[in-house]
Parts: sequence; structure tokens; C-alpha cells
Amino acid sequence: MATISASRPSFFRSLGVTAVLALALVGVVPGAAQAAGEIPGGTTPGSAVALPIPGLNGSFGATNVGMPGVAWYTFTPSASGPLSVTTSSSSYDTTLELWTSAGQFLTMNDDYPTCCNSRVDAQLVGGTTYLLGLGGWVGDQGTTMITATFIPQPPTAPQDLQVVAGDTTAVVTWNPPLDPAGDLLSYTLLCTPDGGTEAACGQNLAPAPGESPATSFTFTGLTNGATYSVRVIAENIVGYSAPSGSATVTPQAPSVTTVWTEPTPLVSGDPFDVVIQVTSHDVAVPDGTIDVAIDGTPYPDVPLVGGLATVSMPAHLAGFVPVEVTYAGTAAILSGGTDVAFEVAKRSQTVDFTALPAGLTYAGDPVTLVASATFGMSVTFSASGACTVDGDVLTLSGVGDCTVTAAQAGDSETEPASASQTVSVGLRPQVLTLDELAPMVYGQTPVAIMAISSVGLPVTVVAEGACALVDDELTTTGIGDCVVTATQAGDALNAPAETVVRTAVVVKRPDTITLSTFPALVRGNASIPVTATSLYDLPVTIVGTGACTFSGGFVSMVDVGTCMVTATSDGDEVTEPASAATSATVVAEPASVFAQIVGQVGDAATSASGRASGTWLRPGTALILTVYSAPQSVGSILARLDGTAMATGTLPALAEGTHHLVARGTALDGTVVEDSLAFGVDEDGIIVWIGTAPRLAATGADVQEAGMLAVLWLITGASLLVIRRRFVLRRGTVLA
Repeated sequence: MATISASRPSFFRSLGVTAVLALALVGVVPGAAQAAGEIPGGTTPGSAVALPIPGLNGSFGATNVGMPGVAWYTFTPSASGPLSVTTSSSSYDTTLELWTSAGQFLTMNDDYPTCCNSRVDAQLVGGTTYLLGLGGWVGDQGTTMITATFIPQPPTAPQDLQVVAGDTTAVVTWNPPLDPAGDLLSYTLLCTPDGGTEAACGQNLAPAPGESPATSFTFTGLTNGATYSVRVIAENIVGYSAPSGSATVTPQAPSVTTVWTEPTPLVSGDPFDVVIQVTSHDVAVPDGTIDVAIDGTPYPDVPLVGGLATVSMPAHLAGFVPVEVTYAGTAAILSGGTDVAFEVAKRSQTVDFTALPAGLTYAGDPVTLVASATFGMSVTFSASGACTVDGDVLTLSGVGDCTVTAAQAGDSETEPASASQTVSVGLRPQVLTLDELAPMVYGQTPVAIMAISSVGLPVTVVAEGACALVDDELTTTGIGDCVVTATQAGDALNAPAETVVRTAVVVKRPDTITLSTFPALVRGNASIPVTATSLYDLPVTIVGTGACTFSGGFVSMVDVGTCMVTATSDGDEVTEPASAATSATVVAEPASVFAQIVGQVGDAATSASGRASGTWLRPGTALILTVYSAPQSVGSILARLDGTAMATGTLPALAEGTHHLVARGTALDGTVVEDSLAFGVDEDGIIVWIGTAPRLAATGADVQEAGMLAVLWLITGASLLVIRRRFVLRRGTVLA
């Protein structure tokens, strides 16, 4: 609870005083000259100036300008009682001192209770003369106002104390004392919290001299649920009154009760829950219970958990459901509750009306109407416009709009519902029948055409494009789209028929090429005559490909393999291109290659040449001459068109031992043919033998060594496709 501490420790010591004499000195202004109307005091106690206040109750201006530091005044009260003299200044530091005229010191004060203000209190004896000294901190600079008041007693106690609790607040009101005994300076509130000690907890000061302090006070920051006891005392210039009577207050937070239903809105026939929420400052109240009455039925002590309570209800008929909620509250939260009523609406229903078919026409087939309501209640039909209804059968009785309504009247718990449809009733339709056209070929047999109206009216048929209609028969006239269109314009009772269009593509006629055959083919034989003709006597082009060519009516064999002869016709504007082809295999003489060394035994290998020749080789393939120990190329050349080739090249420098000169080429059928010639070279690079290996000299390789070379050669040459076809002996003679 917010408190205000007593500002003077003697507040409660003078509550029993019955008579008071009070003098107040106010308004010290430092550094000012003597103002008009201000009364200088005496410079010594012996020259004290009498206070000019009749009955010692009032105020006067006083000054100590030009004095050593203290201005002295004298007064003689006519009756005994307490004395209270105060000064008031915002900045000038004052002192007060009180003596009897006989020189007895009574009391003094410098700055009480705060800076720049002084106060002395004393119990005076009537008929005794007293001296009052006003001192200044700045010596003889400054003026002051002295106010003196004679009051017979402190105020009586304030009356009719009332306190009203709020949310963490309390508002305290009271009436002034019956006898304030002069102007009241303040009201002080005394508070005692539960189990605590009474202390000053608030104060209302008089806003200005002569004005009364406020008679109400608002406490904030209180603890909801805690109990506080409050009293108030009044203060005048003499002192404090006795306390008023006490009042107790317990602040409480408000409670808010909210009720709703789930689901919302309520519908007849559906069960529902009544949900109650109780909060305080948007926070759930502590768990407990609430009392609920729904539709007159009490539901006491419903558990309230997390600020929520739920009462489940069975289905309810249409109307209103009153709900009354009572919340008892807690020490910290006010009781509350609410009364509400929720409306239970009739249940809604819908009519599911099956869509009427489109394209209704006068005198068309009757339509069976189909509709159902949500809860299975019966549905009735009505119609207006170009139709009538008998039960659930719709008759198309005219031309124009036809509106049909399916309705369900509802009952005490169900809303009525209906669904309507509007359709247009048109003229009786007619349909044309025209067979699809099959694909057509230029020059084919004419095709009969027949178009029929469903209502028997005559039909107009027109042919356009690559065809013409002659005596109801369709004849081709060119290449492209043949379009046949059937129309019927209708009459007063029948709608025009939808135009029917049939399209067929007239394609070019096919052609056939007749190509003569030819016998088995051998490369090198004479050319063979070939002829080809078109079914429609169109020009024909003949081409030979593969192992043969065609020119001037004859096929010539230029290679071995497949010879393909093709005859083609480009056709014309009404005839498709055509072609015919025949093939045969061209065979040839076996291919051969021959390896030679141009030189003789005793020649240096680097001065000798290698030569390779071949016949019946594939034209354009390479004839290659290679020396083996480590392979080294000697020479190569491409075979001519007649299958012959000759390649030569100088032998490279060779190591001592046996070597082979190998000629390799490609036959017409793609196989590899080759020939190999062995020869020996000594350590000086001299050819020592060709074709047959003799026993070597001591400087050459021995027979065993030569035999090993021969084995190595056989391994190296194991993959050759054609073995050497010449005897070694025929190479004993070397061509120059």
C-alpha cells in the first residue's frame, strides 16, 4: 500500500493540547531594501518592538535591515497556551529564538524542517512578557513577514469516514471536523494493512493559506484481496486532531463473464455446448466452480478450469435458450456473472433439383422431373411459360421460356426451400445425314452421294475442290481436298438443319516401275544392258550404286560386293513418284601382293630398296611395305581403280640378325593379304642372305640364334590373314 511518512516526529505528541498561540513569519527575501509597511525590530532585547497584532492572531511585516543580525519583538499573551511561530522563505536562511523578558531562554530553531524556514513551539504563560528574535544568515540584508495566530485548540476529529474499494485502488472520503479551530493545514491518513502496523499513508495539504485541504484521497497500487484499515486526522496551525473512526477496505479486480455456444449459430435438431469463460484483466480466474442455469435447468458447481467451463446440451427445438451464469468471485476478484439468451434457428434445407436437359423443343419427348429435399420431405412441382406439369412429368407445350419450380414447404423446425430452373423451348430440330467420304485416288470409280433430312425435307448438296457431283455421283477432277456440303434451311415448323460438311483428300494415283533383271556379275566382265518402264509411260531414271555404275543403258562392275540398280520416276501432278530396285553380288579374281629386295647379298642394307606390288586390290586402299624386327615403314601407295599398286622405299639401318620385309594390302572383299621376305644383316649392316638363311660366320648370329629369330617371327606373324604365296627360292634372283 502506498504510504506517506510523517514529516515531523512531534506530529502526534501535541494531539491533547487545548489552547494554542501561533506566530508565523513568512516571506524572507534576501538582499532587499526595507519595504513600505514593514516594521523594523529592535536591535537589542531591551529595545524590542511590540508585535502589532491584536489578540496575537494575524500577520505583520518585519525587517532586520541595518541591524547587527537579529530583530527583536516583544509580546504579552493574555492567556496561557501553546505558541507556534514559523517563517516562510524560498532561499533566505532564517533563525528564530524565544526568551522571557526576564532573560530566560526558552527555545530556538534554524531551518526547521527544511532549508530557509524556521519554527519554534513553546507553552506560554498568560501575563508573561516574551521576546522573539528574528535572525538572518546574511546579516543585515533581508526582510521578512511575521504572521501570528492565537487559536484556542486543535481541530476536532474528521467525520463520516467512508472507503470504497476498487481494482488495486481505494477511494477514501470524509467530512471536515465539526470544529476545525481555524484554518486547517492538512489531513493525514493512517493505514493498517492486515497483520501490519498503523502508519501515515497519505496527506492532503491546504492548497493556499485560508483554503481547506481536500476531503478525499485515492490509494493506488494496492494488493487485490488484501484488507486495509484506514483512519484520518486533521491538522491546524496548533496541531493534530484525534483520529476519525476507522473503515476497512479490500480491493478486488473485476471479473468478466463471457458465454458463447459451439457451434454458432444454433440450429434446431443439433446438439451444442455452452461455453463459459471468466477472466479478470484478460487473464483466466483461478480454478473453481460456477453455477449455470440453461433453459431453466440448473447446473450447479460446474468446474471452471483455466477460466473455462463447458456444459454439453442435447438438441433443442427452434426458439430461444436462456443461459444464466453466476460467479462467486474470490477475495481478490469480484463476483460476477451474466444472463444471455441464444436463438435456436430452424434448420435449413435445400432442394436438389436435377438439371433439366438442354435443347428442349416443342413437341419433344416429355421430361421426368427429379428433385429431393435435405430431410426427405416431399417436393412438389409447378411450371409456367411454354410447358406444363402433371405430377413429376413436364410436357413441352409451346415455344419460348419454360420455368419449373421444385418446392418444399418446411415445418415447425425446418425452413421452407425451393429451387427453380428456366429453360428455352425451341423449334423442332432436324438433322441431316450424310455419309463420311472415304479417301479418294485420282481416276478412281465415281462414288454415289445421298443426304437425308430427319424431317423429310429436300437437302441441297454441293461438291467443291478436287471433285464434282454429276448425277448424284462424286467424280475426281484433281488432287487435293474434295469438300461435299449438305444444307437444309428449315421452314415455319422446323429449325434450319446444321450444315454437314464431309471432306476427303484426293491423292495422286500410284505408279509401277518394271525393271529388267541381270545375270551373275564378275568384275572385269563386259557391261550389261538394263531397261525400266513406267505404268503411265512417265520418264524413268536408272542409277547403279555399290560395286557398279550405270551409264548409257549399261551397268558396269567397278568393285566387288553388292551392286544395287535403282529405277525411279518423279511422277507428275496426278501421279505419285515410283521406284524399283534389283541387286546382285559382284565377284572378282583373288588379290595378291609381292615383296622384293632391290639389291643383293653383300650390299649394305641402307643402299638396298624394298619393293611391294599388288593386283586385284580394293581401289583407294593402301599397299604398305614394312621392315620387321622393330617395325619400320619403307613405303606405301594407294591401289589404282584397276586394283594394281607398286610401292618402293630405301631400307633403313638395321641391327645384326634376321629381318623380314612385309608387303600388306586389302582385297576387294575387305580381307588383308600380305607377303613376307626374310633376309639377314651382319654387324656391319651388310645383307648376308635373302630368302634362305645360310650358316653364319663367327661374327654373325649362330644357327640356334637364327632359329630363335624364326620362332619369334612366326609368333609375330601368327595373325596374318593370307600366307605368303611365293616360294623363297624365286627370290634368290634380285632385280636390279
